[in-house]
Parts: sequence; structure tokens; C-alpha cells
Amino acid sequence: MTCPPEAILRKYQYDALDRLASDTLTDISVRKRFYCRSRLSTEVQGAVTYSLFQSGDQLLAQQRFHGAIREAILIATDQQRSVLRSVDVNAPEASAYTPYGHRSGRDEFTSLLAFNGEWRDALTGHYLLGNGYRAFNPVLMRFNSSDSFSPFGKGGVNGYAYCQGDPINNSDPTGHMILPSRVKTLVSGWLGKVRANLRVRVGESMHNYYSVGPAAIKELGIRTINPLDPMSGPGNKLGSYSTRYADEPGVRYQEYSSGVTRSTVLDPTPAQVLFDATPGSELDRIYMNPRHPQHLEVHHVHQRSSQRNISNHLSVPNPATTNTNGIREPSLVFARIDSGLGGDIPGVMPSQLLRRITSGRIPGVSPAAIQRRYPQFFFR
Repeated sequence: MTCPPEAILRKYQYDALDRLASDTLTDISVRKRFYCRSRLSTEVQGAVTYSLFQSGDQLLAQQRFHGAIREAILIATDQQRSVLRSVDVNAPEASAYTPYGHRSGRDEFTSLLAFNGEWRDALTGHYLLGNGYRAFNPVLMRFNSSDSFSPFGKGGVNGYAYCQGDPINNSDPTGHMILPSRVKTLVSGWLGKVRANLRVRVGESMHNYYSVGPAAIKELGIRTINPLDPMSGPGNKLGSYSTRYADEPGVRYQEYSSGVTRSTVLDPTPAQVLFDATPGSELDRIYMNPRHPQHLEVHHVHQRSSQRNISNHLSVPNPATTNTNGIREPSLVFARIDSGLGGDIPGVMPSQLLRRITSGRIPGVSPAAIQRRYPQFFFR
């Protein structure tokens, strides 16, 4: 008995970095994929283009272009980046997954990404993790091929297992090794710090060590310095001081091992909450208009809250205002100042920031450098 000839259903092509660059279905035009670092950012199929918008690891939206037609959807995800809901002009779409990522075939998602923020192959229903490195089968709850890092490397003893049998608390974006949940990473590091801060009384200072994951270090801009420095703590831990002063009992100052100090109002009034949440340009307009219904609230807290917000805005550490050696770089500080002058930063009034500039009191930047950078504010 002769076997029928095998039919090719789909072709996959890879680029020089071993990433899935395109795939082709029979009788359908080729679909090309483009990446921003390790994340899928654009997909093009004929006259249709999909673009994904992300902030760090957080998925935000997707845009679809088809000729002159432009459609956009907002994306809601969980802590593992799984797309749970997409909202467009028509109606919201929702989806649910099993712990290993399988979802009902009746779910038709307009989003390119699905479980754990990964691209799903519509033909097989598999997730090609690592940008095409290995296919994960959510029905069988395992990979179709063994991990090259197994059994003696970080892939684990079982080269076919997904997330070592714990997909709830972990994910595997590379197809090689697990990535702990962002929530799990953040909570484990910050829980001790929060408890310690709550115990700080007026006039006292508390020094504590705490661990944070790479995601927290990147998002919060807090980094370790010399491991031998007493403020860095043992190993890869960070050190901090929580202080409350008698002359400002309602404010807590947090001094981090990276040399940064931030202040926080412990029990903000409604006026302070309003101030901190309003864009700076709008605060200026409210402050200059006595007839505005919120003028009194802004006028009451503007001096203290504005200075506190400006100091916090300019104190963001690496990579925003310091280089790899922990030294503040004026060019990066000026970038922070420019963002505040634009009026888009909540709680940072451009008029108050301008006064700080003309006074020359910018930490880490000399008055001469400030005048060279902003001569329009000094020489008129």
C-alpha cells in the first residue's frame, strides 16, 4: 500500500538571530514578524499590518492597519501578561485559559497575543516560545521537543516539562527556563520593607535590607552598588533608611542605597491627592485662575507638594539620572527637567520647576551647567 504524498500546510522561516521571521500558509500571503529586542512588535501580512504597544513588560494596545482603515484595541492582561480582554469600538472580547494556556475554540481573539503574552499559532494551537525556538502544546501541557538546556542545565531534568509543573506562579517566555511571576517577585522583596516602614515612629530612623527581583530594579530604577558597601547589604540586597522627622510628622523619607532620597506623605488630604494626580500644566492653569472651582485646594498645597514632587521627580536613579557608576549625569538630569517643563508630569508644576532652575538648586548639576543648558531663563 502506498502512502499519500505529504502536504505542506505551513512554512516557517527564521532570521539570523534564530527568531521566527515569517510563516506562510497555503494560498495565503506570507506573514512577516518584526521584533523590538525580544518582544514581537509588528506583524505584516499583505496589506494588513498589526502593531503592538507595550511599556516594559506590560501590554497596552494593538493597532491594525488595512489600507486607509485603522483600528485600535485596548488590551487587559493579568500579572503573567495573559490577554484576558480586548476592547475595541464594537464590543469587548474576553477569554479564559486553563492553567497551561488552553482556551476554548469558540474564543476568537482580535489580539495577536494570548496566554502569557505569547503568539499562538492558529493552525496548530501551539505557542512558539522563544520567538519560535520551541513549540509548547497547551493541550498536552508539554513541549513538543526537548530543551537544549536539559537535563544538566537550567532547563531542568525533564526537557519536555513546562514551568516545572507550576504554570500558575511561573512562565517560560524563552522556552529554556522559567520566569517567576512578577507579582511573586515583587511581593517577596517588598513585604519586609513595607512592614518595617509601618513601624517607624516620628523622630526615629530604621535601617533594613530587602531583596527585589530584576523586574523591580528595572521598573523602580533602584539598583545595587558595591556589594562590600554597608548600605548595599549582603549579596545582591538593597539597603534603605526610613525616617520621620518631628518637624514633618506626616512625611516619611526613604533613603536608598543608590544615594536617592524620596519623600512620601503618609496620610494625604483630598487636596494633596488631587494635586499629585493632576498634570503640571493643568495645575498652573488652576493656580492662576482664582475663579476655578479647585483653585483654593491647589493654592493651599501647591508650595509644599510641588517642591516635594519636583525633588522626587529629579531624584529617580539609574538609568534615568545616573550612569553605571552611580554618578549623576547632567544630560540625563536635564532630560527629567525637560519632561517636567512639558507639563505632562502629574504634580510637577512647570512654573515651580522653572523657579528651581533659576535658583540653581538642582542636585548633581552645577549652576553654571544649568545656565548653559537653559540660557533663555537667565539671559534676556
